[in-house]
Amino acid sequence: MHDTLEKIDSGWREWIGALDQVDGSRREEAGVCGYWSVKDLVAHLPFWERMALDHIHRWTFGLPRFGIDVEIANQANYLANHDRHFDLLYAEMAAQHEVTRQAVLGIEGEPDDDLRKRVADDTWDHYPEHTHQVVNRLEGKSAR
Repeated sequence: MHDTLEKIDSGWREWIGALDQVDGSRREEAGVCGYWSVKDLVAHLPFWERMALDHIHRWTFGLPRFGIDVEIANQANYLANHDRHFDLLYAEMAAQHEVTRQAVLGIEGEPDDDLRKRVADDTWDHYPEHTHQVVNRLEGKSAR
């Protein structure tokens, strides 16, 4: 999983780099990703990293994997976190990322294609989407 970790780390650095460019006064401006703000995205990514962690645990213990309704999950997470403070959400995001990263490091054996895809979808394939949205917002481009 060395290549997986490199992809996760690279995407994460770009995500954090984009966040570091956002002025504190603009973190709660709607419209970065639909009606979501940068702060909402900071709450969004750890939700999906927790899903990656769950997939790793299920694979490790031979438990069945499952799918969820992405739109419903995203909306529930948004509602649960929208009014929380940015600094707390950022700290939780960083902590969850490290837990997920360590779980990837700890994978023993060769993961199947399904696990690789699920981890990719919830980590390195997910970060660029929101990184680009934040960068576009900083450059004055409208959200897609």
